Amino acid sequence: MYQDVLTQINESQMILVGIGNELSCYHGIDWNVEKEFSDWKEIFLTNEESSQNEIQGFYKILSDILNGKNYFIITTNVDDLIYESGLKPERIVAPCGSKNRLQCRCEGEDGLIKTPKQYYDAASACICEKCGYAYEPNIYNKNYYNENGYLKQWHLYNKWLQGTLNRKLTILELGCDFSFMSLIRLPFEKIALINQKSFYYRINGHFPQITGELKEKMKSVFCTPQEFFKKFKGSREIQEL
Repeated sequence: MYQDVLTQINESQMILVGIGNELSCYHGIDWNVEKEFSDWKEIFLTNEESSQNEIQGFYKILSDILNGKNYFIITTNVDDLIYESGLKPERIVAPCGSKNRLQCRCEGEDGLIKTPKQYYDAASACICEKCGYAYEPNIYNKNYYNENGYLKQWHLYNKWLQGTLNRKLTILELGCDFSFMSLIRLPFEKIALINQKSFYYRINGHFPQITGELKEKMKSVFCTPQEFFKKFKGSREIQEL
């Protein structure tokens, strides 16, 4: 199966990648539970240290595999580790937010600021003078979410998707659960149904099930993305297939 995936990627004109929380430092954390800023800071500074090396290693492999390819990646993760790899930021959209941005209640981009680790303490005490609300992480939740942090990339992503029609397309769904089915699992299945030249791989250590409508053009792999691609040796491996 591993060689099949690499061959499929090498022969495709475009590659669509969806990345879920099996590749997140914060796997299993419920973002919708109300938290103080100190709680967010503890999550950000503690959880990422435990798993980021393995995840960064995976992104390096993915970067080598996609090198020179026409790809776009949508990720539901907010840890921003994907941006520390060789993957092109202009080919990535993260609609669930970023741990490195804060939001207040001001409208548009005025309600967003970037927040590297060294500013967490200062930001936790800040109240926005314009709206009177305390800053909080710009991460999707049911109470309030400023979407302007990702909308520019979202428009680029949708424009790119329009160009996949009638192109030989490989779809890689990597470690996605059912938390944000409307972003990856269901839209990807729809794309595969419409595009007769597509092939879909669902690589997942927990939920690898496939739909009957796609059984002829979809394969599932019951393991985590990290486990599946750990054999990859480098970009030359694809070129020699």
